[in-house]
Amino acid sequence: MNKRGIFRRIETIPLSNQLSPKTSGITKQLTASILTTFNRCLPNEELIITSPSIPMLNQQRDNEINDLIIRKGDIIGTLTSLEGPECSMDISKLTKYRVIEPLGQGTFGQVFKCVDLLDKEKEVAIKVLKNHTAYFRQGLIEVSVLMILNTFYDQGHNNKILMIKDHFMYYNHICIVTELLGKDLYHLMKENKNKGFSITTIRKFLFQILRALRTLSHANIVHCDVKPENILLQGATSNIKLIDFGSACFENFTMNTYIQSRHYRAPEIVLGLPYSCAIDMWSVGCIAAEFFLGIPLFAGTSEYNLLFKMIDMLGMLPNEMLENGTRTKEFFNLRGGNYEFKEQFQYEAEKNIRLIPNRHYFSYHSLKDLIEKNPMKVSSTEIDEVKEIRASLYDFLLRCFVYNPKDRLTPDQALAHPFILGTAIEGYKIPPREVPYKEYGKVMTMKGKEYVDLAFNGIEENICDNQMYYKAFMHAFYNGQIVNVLTESPYVGSITPESFIKVFNEKGGFPKKAQLMKSITPRQVKVVIIDDNKQEFSSSTESPNSGSKSSSPQLDNEKEKRKSKVGKIKDLFRKLTPSHSPRASPRFSPRISPRTSLNSPHGSSSNSSNSPNSTSVNDKSQQLVPESINESHTSKFSIVSLRINDSDSDGEKSKKKVKVDTSSNDKKKKREEKEKKDKKKK
Repeated sequence: MNKRGIFRRIETIPLSNQLSPKTSGITKQLTASILTTFNRCLPNEELIITSPSIPMLNQQRDNEINDLIIRKGDIIGTLTSLEGPECSMDISKLTKYRVIEPLGQGTFGQVFKCVDLLDKEKEVAIKVLKNHTAYFRQGLIEVSVLMILNTFYDQGHNNKILMIKDHFMYYNHICIVTELLGKDLYHLMKENKNKGFSITTIRKFLFQILRALRTLSHANIVHCDVKPENILLQGATSNIKLIDFGSACFENFTMNTYIQSRHYRAPEIVLGLPYSCAIDMWSVGCIAAEFFLGIPLFAGTSEYNLLFKMIDMLGMLPNEMLENGTRTKEFFNLRGGNYEFKEQFQYEAEKNIRLIPNRHYFSYHSLKDLIEKNPMKVSSTEIDEVKEIRASLYDFLLRCFVYNPKDRLTPDQALAHPFILGTAIEGYKIPPREVPYKEYGKVMTMKGKEYVDLAFNGIEENICDNQMYYKAFMHAFYNGQIVNVLTESPYVGSITPESFIKVFNEKGGFPKKAQLMKSITPRQVKVVIIDDNKQEFSSSTESPNSGSKSSSPQLDNEKEKRKSKVGKIKDLFRKLTPSHSPRASPRFSPRISPRTSLNSPHGSSSNSSNSPNSTSVNDKSQQLVPESINESHTSKFSIVSLRINDSDSDGEKSKKKVKVDTSSNDKKKKREEKEKKDKKKK
């Protein structure tokens, strides 16, 4: 399509039912995607809700930062996508979603509020990822994580993990359809003027967050971005759900090193150490302190400033972590076997940067003083327990802020803590861990021929584009294997966690959905044949090898029922026009001899199978030859209306017209009439 909106045909022919990456989909753009086509030809900048809005990439569909340009009212889904339903969660149905308004935008892409046009216009949220290989691969991990959690771990009415409803490809963008939730806790705190929540509210929110993280730890999944912005309310209730798994990974194969928002970042991430689900519990400690104080506890303006605030509040990091950290030398000096935190001027000189000076947001420099002396909101029943509440909150935070991740509080241990339960702190002992601590790094669980046989049934194909990679990834996923997305080919190996392998085998895989697959076998055709005595016979193209069947009482009953439905008017029509079949077209309706049917109980005629006048129905051996033709029909072909039992999903019957060659019969009939006239003259 050029600047004037005139289409130029650049469509290539797809081979082997595979879409070419250069295919422009002209037919779809002028039919199912006609609205999008008009918007591209005559753009209305007022309706564009993507920023920047100037089209530059992906055949003018994306902007300069690889975001899909979306307009208010756009229809997205497998009905209008280039890839179609084959690249979606359910390949048996088409989907349509109308864009209502934007909900957010970030480095990953965009989120929109939409309505499902094929499901009673229910409101949903659709996350449209950028058209980039890195976001595409990470999007597949996000889809697999959500499906694993929703299917095997976080089931039931009180689930705390975001519910995925659909996922599909839309012009090389991965789109993730989820339930629509309410406002996030960050904006809820802003509405509260950053004064913090009451102890009752803090306990209620933390209990639900810990339940979500407990589910993740049992599945060996690290969220990597737990923060108030990613915790959303369910409507107008106090129930919450954990969202945004765009940075999530599996414990046995931690892919990214620069993760977590800075205010909630664990020390092992800053130092470049291997990480696990323990980093999410550090974030929980930061969130709990923010709920109590109203502002972030470690509001660092840089990673250097973040470490400075941690050391100022909690003390020096242990030598064991500093010795193993890959980035320790950036922040610490080693003198006499001891590590010292660098001065800001030294760090700036080495990095050749200028940092913002440190700002003190609190009057106290120790965590204990901050918790014991900060104003606290309590209910009337908690007035006498203020001191006890402060002590239990301090103990909870202290255990979340343990530097060594091996000794840090786990989600299951935190759920039994006195602060969460509202019990006395005296005599409290930490219960044992439900999930043992283990540092994996990057460990592939399976590779080679064994992996290819299990994930892809031993078949390797040449992956040339994102569509084929998407299909290969989902094929392996439904076989219980997760592809290593850091490799170019999906056939290198899997990064499937042991917990998923175990639960996948125990529950027999993903529940099978009833998919309406298109049949590759011939459609069932039913032909009604009427002879001179008004007897009806049915022939079928069910199988080319099916033999003839004799009449039976059941067949006679069906004939009687069929005949009773005709009615008096059609019986009268038969008597007045005996040469016409009421089941055939009233305009073109030759009588068809039952002797021509292969399934006829009267045997086959000499003109049935080898006659040059016969025509096949659906390219099968069913032959139809007219015995006599109305005199008014002298054309070479007559048209017979047949009813076909279609296998479409709507179950309705459609009509099909079959052409029958009648030229030789016309000549024969004229010759017989001429002979009769000659006899009369004699």
